[in-house]
Amino acid sequence: MDIQRKDAGETYHTPLIQQANDPIIVFDMEAVKFVEVNEKAATLLGYSKEEFLSMSPISISPVNVRGEHVQEQIIRFSQRALEGENPTFDWVHLHKSGKEIPIELRLIRVPPYDKKLIRGTLIDKRDQAADISLRANEEKFKLAMEATQLGCYEWFPFSQKIDWDARMHEIFGLDPSSTIERNAHFFKVIHPEDRSGVAQRMESMMDAQEKNSYFRDQYRILLDGEIRHISTRGYLARNDQGMVYRVIGTCRDITEQT
Repeated sequence: MDIQRKDAGETYHTPLIQQANDPIIVFDMEAVKFVEVNEKAATLLGYSKEEFLSMSPISISPVNVRGEHVQEQIIRFSQRALEGENPTFDWVHLHKSGKEIPIELRLIRVPPYDKKLIRGTLIDKRDQAADISLRANEEKFKLAMEATQLGCYEWFPFSQKIDWDARMHEIFGLDPSSTIERNAHFFKVIHPEDRSGVAQRMESMMDAQEKNSYFRDQYRILLDGEIRHISTRGYLARNDQGMVYRVIGTCRDITEQT
């Protein structure tokens, strides 16, 4: 990375850092502070560039990571980078709000080599953490289905793909081999008096400003002139912008309990 000295102020910069696709920081081990940061890194952690350049790695890290004080780890990993290694490891940085952000941190020494400059590339791992959480919730749903005869569905809003298991088809009176679009059938069989309310609640829970990851609802469906009462609950997986990209839920016929 071609980092150049500006002038007597001895700060360092590179256009490549600002143009990088990933969040990038440059840390001066001797000055014990950041000397460059791109907009992506500043945005990731919620600081302005000016705020960033007044801080050090310790300032944006919790006291302990993996049960060890961060200062000792920062010194150890930085020394490895200064000796020519390219250490890559899991880390935690603190957003300005105080929220912990899991990242993968990749370090490499950069010129001029009369300075102890280390470039760090920050890889946001929150989507990976969400996927791990999602898999755990999937297992919970499977156990619940086996114990209570729940129907399970999976919906991908971006592609509008939706999958129902056998029990879902049974609850909503649709042959599994049918080519009818499942969402269309779902709204068709909802009781006319409940239809608009269900649609409004769905729209609300899908809002990117909504922070809840779990939902539950109850409504009636009308099949062959018979009213059935349905209870549903589920999990929403959101991306970094808060948009729901995957929904996993269950439905249960609770008619006999009403």
